[in-house]
Amino acid sequence: MNGQGLRLPTRSRQDLSARINYLAEAGHLTRAPELHSIRKRRNQLAHESDIQATWEELDKAVTPVHDELQHLALVGTRPRYKAFAERSALKKTTRPDALYERTYTFGVRRESNPVIEMSWTEWILKD
Repeated sequence: MNGQGLRLPTRSRQDLSARINYLAEAGHLTRAPELHSIRKRRNQLAHESDIQATWEELDKAVTPVHDELQHLALVGTRPRYKAFAERSALKKTTRPDALYERTYTFGVRRESNPVIEMSWTEWILKD
């Protein structure tokens, strides 16, 4: 907030609730009720050890938070990540004790660029 020239009043609590309220009252947020709901759920998860969030719940929470951060010009567009897995065709190998080989590759791409990639080769050995 300081980078945007926004400062909480000195008498305000310096917590997330106060920040959401301040930004909403100043007209900088469009989804403050959703942010408060996410904040409350986060507090519940942090303080009650017998409950868990689902991946679906996380996915639903990320969008409004990211939208507001982007609206405040604090972040850019969210990158798109996609997992992939590939298996090559079986082909003849130069390995003397094997007949064929096949390569397996899996990883994660951001847009179309690999972020992480792992691969290994399987050999079909001679008798």
